[in-house]
Amino acid sequence: MEKTVLNNYSYVREIAELGTLEVNGISHMKRTNTAGDEGSWLGSLRKTLLEQTMNISVPYRAKYGVNMQDSSFRITRQDSLIIVQLPKPKLLSLELKLDAMAVNNKKGWLVSSDEELYINAQEKLYKEVRKQLEVDKNHLQQSQARVCSLLQSYFLSLGLKAQCRFEQEKCHLIQHKN
Repeated sequence: MEKTVLNNYSYVREIAELGTLEVNGISHMKRTNTAGDEGSWLGSLRKTLLEQTMNISVPYRAKYGVNMQDSSFRITRQDSLIIVQLPKPKLLSLELKLDAMAVNNKKGWLVSSDEELYINAQEKLYKEVRKQLEVDKNHLQQSQARVCSLLQSYFLSLGLKAQCRFEQEKCHLIQHKN
């Protein structure tokens, strides 16, 4: 049995790689040059003539999982318990679905279209969404639980219990019903 577990090292690696969590959502961003004195007649005039407001909504797809190229991946056996050491889950990819993007522009009479503003807004939106998703504890925990559950199911089919450890942290042992 020990030899079977060791021979399946690459298979376990593939299971962990397949255990990615896919998250879909919509990111929003508003950029405007009108702020402050909207209540005055000068503010209203400035808004009418010089306003440049852009609202952007972009759907995204993010994938979380473990980087199996990381050297911290190990499998050890203690009697009927398999301990799988894995790197912490992280954001593996982020795709903004620009073909489904919604943009609402509001321009004053003296403002012309500015493509550079539009491109800068897209870049800023991507960076902000990526930064938020990289530290999203809920998605990272879901990813960790998914990988752990897949590995535990695999080893249970071999009559073994598995415990996942993510860079010295134990994930919750998920009980499987027989």
